[in-house]
Amino acid sequence: MHSIETDEIEFFGFIPSCFIKELKENIIQTLNENNADEETLKLFEKNFYIFENFVLRNVFRFPVSFKFERKITDLRIEENVQKKINEYLRLVKEETSIIREKQIFQNKLDIQKYKYNEYLQINKIEKEMDNLLDSSIKMVNYVQSVSEMRDTFLKSNCGKNNTDLYKMMEHKEIRNNVYKNELKELLEKANIEDFQRFIKNL
Repeated sequence: MHSIETDEIEFFGFIPSCFIKELKENIIQTLNENNADEETLKLFEKNFYIFENFVLRNVFRFPVSFKFERKITDLRIEENVQKKINEYLRLVKEETSIIREKQIFQNKLDIQKYKYNEYLQINKIEKEMDNLLDSSIKMVNYVQSVSEMRDTFLKSNCGKNNTDLYKMMEHKEIRNNVYKNELKELLEKANIEDFQRFIKNL
């Protein structure tokens, strides 16, 4: 069948090929509803083929001299389309700029949050170090005090008394008891964790 151009479709107001298909279906339906016999249906198919391929192409065909013109519609666009396009592009550009600025601000905010968290961690560590230093100083002072007391005691007991004391300290059980008593007194002044941190930092 003759091909239909876009301008022709607009001229007719419908697609001719669809019209022909619907026409054929309606005729066949009418024949079936009237109980047409098989011979009549075959005759219709033959005649419709001739009609479709040799008659319709002349019915739905423009003369050679026909001049295509657009159909006049009630809708008319009087506005400056380019102005609207420019305005749209401007808005898109502004929106893109706002999104970019927002992302930059968010990145700066994230950096500030990270720095603030680091500051809190450092501040916490500094406080722990100060506490450890205070405990270490107390422990050193106490150990020094005990050492001075021991030296004073040893100096005040000269001669045989010192010799007897040294001999007593040679006994393992006595020496262990003395160390245990000294350790107990030390633990009353500071925690075992403080001693461990102090020894670790020596």
